Amino acid sequence: MPSPYILILGCFDTKGEVFQYLRTQILKAGERVVTMNTGTMGTTDAFPVDIEAETVAQAAGTTLEEIRQRNDTTKKRSIAISMFGNTSACVNQCTDLLEKAGYEVMAFHANGVGGATMEALIREGVFAGVLDVTTTELADELCQGVCSAGPTRLTAAAEMGIPQIVVPSCLDMVNYAEPDTVPPQYRNRQLYSWAPNVTLMRTNQTENRLLGKEIVQKLKGANATIVLPLKGISQIDAEGNIFHNPEVNQALFDSIKENAGKNLKVLEADSHINDQAFSAFLVKKLLQIMDHKS
Repeated sequence: MPSPYILILGCFDTKGEVFQYLRTQILKAGERVVTMNTGTMGTTDAFPVDIEAETVAQAAGTTLEEIRQRNDTTKKRSIAISMFGNTSACVNQCTDLLEKAGYEVMAFHANGVGGATMEALIREGVFAGVLDVTTTELADELCQGVCSAGPTRLTAAAEMGIPQIVVPSCLDMVNYAEPDTVPPQYRNRQLYSWAPNVTLMRTNQTENRLLGKEIVQKLKGANATIVLPLKGISQIDAEGNIFHNPEVNQALFDSIKENAGKNLKVLEADSHINDQAFSAFLVKKLLQIMDHKS
């Protein structure tokens, strides 16, 4: 009996590159694929599309032209958010609040590919706002971690003039795979086994000062606000937890504030990254700067 197919369903008009990557990985795993386009503004030639959007529309008793005329799937109500296991509570809370406010939220896992994909879609004009809750990929780029999204991470929204809130969260850690994959120069550092194939290294003051300066440099001229969670920047950077180190965090916060000067807004919140009050504060500030832009 032949194996079943895996259905890839999505908007191939705006996210063709993303689905091309997904399709390639599924095929490499030996599975069979059917692709269905739900994008209303076109398709892709990056891979074969088995079921086009017009067929989908007809099955629903309408046409693509009628859907386009309604003009209710637009970027004005879409927000990108970056996430990680260590910030999942914050992201879930922010998503719930944004959806209640009438926004569609698209989450991107900050594992390198996720951050790069988010940046690419921001440049395509898909989003009205960006809630960059998880910037850990910057630390991986600095220290040769496995979750680097490359040197252009955190630049797309600034270039496009899209309102964004940026949180320097999970910059307490650099991600490696098994312990023997940690570069030799870091093997005497504070390491933590998150999972058998995930080893985290605690960043130090020097690295945090560099990361703070980098964030500010990448946000020059951006319609952005940086928000600092003073009680911890990740799940394991909470009081009593393995990476909790207020002194090292302070080096990050001071670097951001000193380099920002008067050109970039920096706010402090007396909260931990995953506190409900912090999530509510982030959403409130993002909606404020989005409203101001409009």
